Amino acid sequence: MPQSFATPAIGDQEPGTLFRRNPMEATATLFAEQANAHAAEGRFDLALQRIQQAIRLAPEDFRFYITLGNILVRSGRMDQARRAYEAALTVAPNSQIAACNLGTVLVAQGDLFRALYLLQSAHTRQPDHALTNINLGAVLAMLGKDEQALSHWGEARERAPDLLVESFQDPMLRAALARPVLKAFVDSIVLRAMPSEGEE
Repeated sequence: MPQSFATPAIGDQEPGTLFRRNPMEATATLFAEQANAHAAEGRFDLALQRIQQAIRLAPEDFRFYITLGNILVRSGRMDQARRAYEAALTVAPNSQIAACNLGTVLVAQGDLFRALYLLQSAHTRQPDHALTNINLGAVLAMLGKDEQALSHWGEARERAPDLLVESFQDPMLRAALARPVLKAFVDSIVLRAMPSEGEE
């Protein structure tokens, strides 16, 4: 997925937990699962058709808007992805994932200060959310606020070290964080996660 920092993969939802209440919701879930499968294969037009069908059947479920946004990001349609994540936040204003994903898109579009405000608000709601801490740290680092960035990343390291390592694999993010104090932290996280020669 083209990204500036951490976003969940398209299928990052608990399998089988969406919509068990009625047949229409079950059909919407099936369409969403098909959308995820098509997107994973790079068949974005089919994925978009399926997720839009899911949204028509269940417009109150914010997770479908997040999936729509993720598919749009992967297909390079950042303006449309921004609108999808904004729609998710309209339906579910406290969604941490929607806020994090919208923050990612805002960074990609160069709107660091709006991303900062959005992620700080999300952090206020749920300060222990790992993805929020990772993305907020990334924005703060891009704005030159290294101490604050390191604090948020330290929090994320406690809660989701694998997600933090995955985030730091992104070459664009690593290039943006090349200042010595940040580079040392990032390198220590990434190197610690790599298997040693005898572990493979």
